Amino acid sequence: RRVLFRSCVGCVWLCGERNIKKDDKTIFYSGNRNGKYENGVGFAVNEPILPHVKTFQAISERICYIRLTGHLFDIVIINCYAPTEEKGEDIKESFYEELDRVWDSIPNYCVKIVLGDLNDKVG
Repeated sequence: RRVLFRSCVGCVWLCGERNIKKDDKTIFYSGNRNGKYENGVGFAVNEPILPHVKTFQAISERICYIRLTGHLFDIVIINCYAPTEEKGEDIKESFYEELDRVWDSIPNYCVKIVLGDLNDKVG
């Protein structure tokens, strides 16, 4: 039994976008581009799975995705970090519009999975 990801990193406080090797994992991340260490998303991929990574796409400091080669279909995992409820409506609307654009840009023959911190708040 293989584990695809040891973790899907919900929040990465690193600037810019790139990948770094740490022990037996490669961390692909998309962080804030203005030099502030806030927001950011990424993936920690185990070494045996690394050859199956076709692409990593950093969309913004809140959205990225990784595309893996599957047996029949490619698997695309979208990782996102949504703005909290107290953020302005324009920020939240912009985030969800961007997430929709990313979803629509991925071919329908790929298996699509969305995960991450969607910042639901109650009370």
